[in-house]
Amino acid sequence: MSVTHPALLFGGAALVLVPIIIHLLNKRKFKIVDWAAMDFLFEADKKNRRRVRLEDLLILLLRVLAVLLLAALFARPFLSSASASVLGGKVGFERIVLLDDSPSMEARQQGLGGMQQGRRILADLVRELGTHHSSDTLTVFVTSRPRSPVVREAVLTPETVSRLSSEFESWPVSHRAAHYEESLAEVEKQISAQTTNLNRIVYVISDLRKADWHSAQQPGAPTGPVALLRRLADNTSGCYLVNVGGSQTENLAITSFVPLERLLAAGQTCRFEVTVHNFGPADVKDVTVKVAPEGSLPIEGQLERVPAGKSASLPVSVTFASSEGSEAVDPVAIRAELVLPSGSADDRLGADNVRYFPARVVSGVQTLIVDGDATADPRRAETFYLRRALSPPGDSRSGILTRVVAPAEFETLDLDAFQVVYLANVDRLSDTRRSTLEQWVRKGGGLVIALGDQLADLGWFNSKMFQGGKGLSPAEVLSIQGDENRRKWALFDIVSKGHEVVSIYEGENNPFLEGVKVFRWWQCKLPDTQVQRGQTRLLARLTDSEASPAVIEHAFGEGRVMLLTTPVDADWNTWPQDHHSYVLFMQFLSRYMAHSTARAGLIEIGQPIKVELDLVRHKVEATLVRPSGEQIGLHPVQDQPAADPKKETPAKGANDATPAEATWRVTTSETDTPGIYRVNLTLHDGGSEAVLFAANLAAEESSLDAVDGSELKQQLQGSRVEMIEADALLAVQGDDAKAEWWLFLLGGVGVVLGAEQALAWLFGRRR
Repeated sequence: MSVTHPALLFGGAALVLVPIIIHLLNKRKFKIVDWAAMDFLFEADKKNRRRVRLEDLLILLLRVLAVLLLAALFARPFLSSASASVLGGKVGFERIVLLDDSPSMEARQQGLGGMQQGRRILADLVRELGTHHSSDTLTVFVTSRPRSPVVREAVLTPETVSRLSSEFESWPVSHRAAHYEESLAEVEKQISAQTTNLNRIVYVISDLRKADWHSAQQPGAPTGPVALLRRLADNTSGCYLVNVGGSQTENLAITSFVPLERLLAAGQTCRFEVTVHNFGPADVKDVTVKVAPEGSLPIEGQLERVPAGKSASLPVSVTFASSEGSEAVDPVAIRAELVLPSGSADDRLGADNVRYFPARVVSGVQTLIVDGDATADPRRAETFYLRRALSPPGDSRSGILTRVVAPAEFETLDLDAFQVVYLANVDRLSDTRRSTLEQWVRKGGGLVIALGDQLADLGWFNSKMFQGGKGLSPAEVLSIQGDENRRKWALFDIVSKGHEVVSIYEGENNPFLEGVKVFRWWQCKLPDTQVQRGQTRLLARLTDSEASPAVIEHAFGEGRVMLLTTPVDADWNTWPQDHHSYVLFMQFLSRYMAHSTARAGLIEIGQPIKVELDLVRHKVEATLVRPSGEQIGLHPVQDQPAADPKKETPAKGANDATPAEATWRVTTSETDTPGIYRVNLTLHDGGSEAVLFAANLAAEESSLDAVDGSELKQQLQGSRVEMIEADALLAVQGDDAKAEWWLFLLGGVGVVLGAEQALAWLFGRRR
């Protein structure tokens, strides 16, 4: 016989001293006082002393036995199944199965997928248990949703066996990746929560891929799969790791399908890149990729060669249709697919041959230009060249939509309608406008500050816009430099190599900037601390004797600020008039400064969808359309804004307290299948607006490399975990059962305590 908790047995055994000590204390000596009248009583007591001692000893033994039985009860003694069978007891098991149902389980191995093997052996196990172990129960977890078992403690009656075996033979593969740390932790939690049955056997059915068992290669990881398996084995009668994987790793997969643009503008040709990874051991040639935008003809391309173990990328250009006279553009669902022969030996998993993209198309980069030096002659306006560079006249679309305003009008505009703001030679802003501009940039807006001759109050600019490196301006403005008579000039010199805005001007003998003359500029000083942190960097400088900064970039919250030390008109330089590089620079700059939304809506299977509502435009209602076409009503919820600890709480009843606005959003986790998800929002004018999301398989699911079996066995060495192949599962039935005796012990405690009370009453009455 063994015990589950030896410490409780030994601790309880020590408690037997308590009744013995009480017994001894009751026998302590008192001071004897002679009293002649009591002599005859002492004489009578001598005759009964032996009987009384025997009675007290019997009561003491019963109390000691009661304490020992209670200690044994809490220690939970048990017998092995062999001993229990000799005594006529029948021992039952709880069989707990963790089935990997991730996409990789569908990979073909010698014509048979891991999930097919898993289904078969699980159905066979149920039938075997129902025939020879009908007293057992079955609990089944799957890795796709481990928090709740799909079968919980099912009693294996003939009806249950028939139903479960039929279900398991057609059990579907999920699209979620397997996370063994979470799954095994949930199994452990299930075992810890139920303490009524000691006889449990755990089976983990897995294809043992390296991507799933990566933490198994990290010895000592307290929550890794190996550590959790070892703990499960210590707390169960058996723990088996069943391998249903194989050694064949040939697989092609689309691991990435993303745009190369920051924004997807209607009427523009947008560049995409489809990345195909070859997970196999041999090169694959002539791989065809088809990209099919919704409502357009598919585009096909071919990769001449995808090297073994590496990726190859295919560039694809997609032009999105524009809606004349409308700023709203419908989103476009795009599907990229590998075109391979059926049953190709180079591809053993078909689920990763398709990838989806939710193209959230915009009408263009909404750009606001604030003209700080407007004149009656449009050709002499500060922003004349800038406006033509961003939105050239004619039928062609640049993808940038501009609006030019004066500083006075800028003070009252809603900035949320724009993605880029140019302050072209603007003297100053009100404190209110500057504050809202800061908030707008922090949220992701792009601000371009072009200095010019209108800047007269340097004290205001440096104290309000620069703020010692904490404001919007990337640099402190010092003074105007250069030759007012335009007899001397400086040239541009590119400093930040490879930057998206200026990379086109790099290289020797580059014709774009040759001959661009800068006659005047503002001398600026960059803050050393921000430069060292990488928050501020110099993109271009001038070739004057002091190497004056020309283009400075500054990160500000989620947005960015660009400072140009010479104006965007032709008063201080020849750039706008004589060189095509001006148009290219301004086009690249505007696209770079715009907050990137091109990749919005990309999620992995199982990740939640979240959409914020603009109550000015949207009603508080929404509908989700799943890839299958099923529609689900969504219920928006209100998120109260977090309290700002820096702000004082207004007194109760204060009329001047303005409550912070709450945010309304819709959220759903109904993303179990790959494809395009469409959230339809209802507008107040009766129309609708669609927001697209694309759920794709996790890229790591495509790697079929198996974990190193010898290394895994070494990590499991010394534990009670057994690694077995699928065909050997039915041969291990777990005979090392534990038959508990707590019910007998509980009855014994009751009998002993009852006998002690009865004898104590009987002996006391006779005395």
